[in-house]
Amino acid sequence: MGRKDPCKTYACALQSCLSANDFQESKCKAAIDALYECCAKFGTKDSIVCSGIHPKSKPGSPTVLEEHPKKL
Repeated sequence: MGRKDPCKTYACALQSCLSANDFQESKCKAAIDALYECCAKFGTKDSIVCSGIHPKSKPGSPTVLEEHPKKL
């Protein structure tokens, strides 16, 4: 049996919060922040649920396009 994913609890809590709040992210800010903090601590090496999460992609952070806008 493999090791327990250290961030799975946070991912499940976020999913439960979103489901209970009609998927309104603003009502689940604490759960989102907790998952991002866990992923920042453990990264994708130790947590499979963090595989699609990158520290710079945290809600409220500038996106790649905002940081490097295309010049027309």
